[in-house]
Amino acid sequence: MPRDRSRWIPRVVRSLVGLALLVAAMGIFALLVATRPHAERHPIEARIPSVRTIEVIPQEVFSSWPAHGTLRAMREADVAAQVGARVVERPEGIEDGARVRAGEVLVRLEETDFALRVQASQERLRAFDAQLAQLDVEEAALAEQVALAEDEVRLSQAELDRARTAVAEGGGIQADIDHAMASLQRARREASALRQRLEAIAPRRAQIEAQKRGEQRTLELARQDLARTRIVAPIDGFIQQVLVDEGEFVSAGQQVARVVALDRLEVPLEVPVSAARAIRVGDSAHLSADSAALSTFEGRVVRIAPEASPQTRSMVVFVEIEQDLDPGRAFIESADESAGILLPGQYVTGRVRSRERERRVVIPRRAIVDDRVFVATTARGEGGELLVATRRPIVVSEHIRGSFPEIDPEETQWAVIAEGLEAGDRVIVSNLDELDDGMAIRISEDAR
Repeated sequence: MPRDRSRWIPRVVRSLVGLALLVAAMGIFALLVATRPHAERHPIEARIPSVRTIEVIPQEVFSSWPAHGTLRAMREADVAAQVGARVVERPEGIEDGARVRAGEVLVRLEETDFALRVQASQERLRAFDAQLAQLDVEEAALAEQVALAEDEVRLSQAELDRARTAVAEGGGIQADIDHAMASLQRARREASALRQRLEAIAPRRAQIEAQKRGEQRTLELARQDLARTRIVAPIDGFIQQVLVDEGEFVSAGQQVARVVALDRLEVPLEVPVSAARAIRVGDSAHLSADSAALSTFEGRVVRIAPEASPQTRSMVVFVEIEQDLDPGRAFIESADESAGILLPGQYVTGRVRSRERERRVVIPRRAIVDDRVFVATTARGEGGELLVATRRPIVVSEHIRGSFPEIDPEETQWAVIAEGLEAGDRVIVSNLDELDDGMAIRISEDAR
C-alpha cells in the first residue's frame, strides 16, 4: 500500500501545478484583453485621397519638330600658293587656331626673281615710250618736208605753164618745156616719197603702241606674281592648319593653310517628313550642341531640300546661324574653352518651329511621371459610381514655356502631347506620389 501511494502523489502535484499555470495564463490574457488600445474609426470617405485636376482643352501653339545635323562653315578657304618659291617668312603668331583678318600675311615667299621681272618689263616699256617719242619727231619733220615738196611741185607746175605760154607766143623753145616738165616730175616724185614715209608713221606707231600694251599686261602679271609672294588670309576667321615652315619650297597650287570663318554657320537638319506641310523658309530653329558648356542657338531656315529620304522618312532643311564672336579672342584651343561658340563639325540637336499655330493638347509638365499621367475616370463600385485614378501612357511631342490661363493661370511649364489624351480628359496634377492605378479619388481644387 505505501508503494502505491508513492506513485500517485507526484502525479497529483504535477497536475495541480499545471492547473495553476493555466489559470495564471488565462488571467494574464484577460488582463491584456481588458487593457488593449482601441483603433479610432473613420468613415471610408476620409481614406480616399483628395486630388486636383485640370481639364484637357486644346490650345493654339506653334508646331515644332525634332531635328539633328552636323554644322559646317559657310565661309572657309584652303589657301594655296599661286607662284612657286621658297618660304622666307612665317610671321609670329601664325599658328593653328590663331585668329586672322582678311589681308593678313600668313606666309611670305622669296621675291627676288619676281622683282627682277618687274624691272625688266618696266625697262621695255620705257624703250617703247622712246620709240613713240622718236616717231613724233619723225612725223613732224616729214610733215614739214611734204609741205616744202608740195610747194616745189606748185613752182615747177608754174614754170612749165610759163614755158608753154612762151613757146605758144613764139618767145620760147621746146627745150624750155622739156626742162620744166622734168623738174615737175622730179618734184612730184619727191613729194610722193615723203608722203609715203609720213603715212607709214601711223602704222609704225600703232605697232609700237600694241607692243607697249602687251608689255603693260606683262608688267601687270609680273607685279601680280610679285604680290603673290605675300600669301594672305582671304577672309576673317581662324586658322585651322598651317602646312609650311620657313625654308620650304612651295609650288604653284600647293596648299599652305586653311582658314575657317565662325561668324556664319550652316547646318543641314534632318526633320520628319511630316514637317513638309508646315515648314517654310524663314522659320526658326532652336539648336544646342553636344557640349554641356554651350547654350541654345537660334537660326533661320534658308533653304528646303526638294526630296525626302524614303529610308529614314525624313527631309532636309538648311538652317543658317549667325553668332557674335568675342573681338578679343585670339585663339580657340578646345571646345570646352570655346564655351558659347558653335564650331564646324559639331553635332547639334534641337527643334524647328513653324510660324503657323495649330491646336494641340497641352498639360502641365509636372503632371507627367515616367511618360504616364493619371486621369480621373468614372468606375462602378459597390456603392455606385466613383472616381478612380487611371494611369495612362502618353507620347510627348515637345516641352514649351508659356501661359494658358484657360487651363491653369499659374502654370508656365507645359508639355505638348502627341498621343494619349483627348479634349475633355481630366488630368490629375497633385498628390501623384500617393496614387496607384485604379485607386479611388475625390476631386478638390484645394488639393496640393
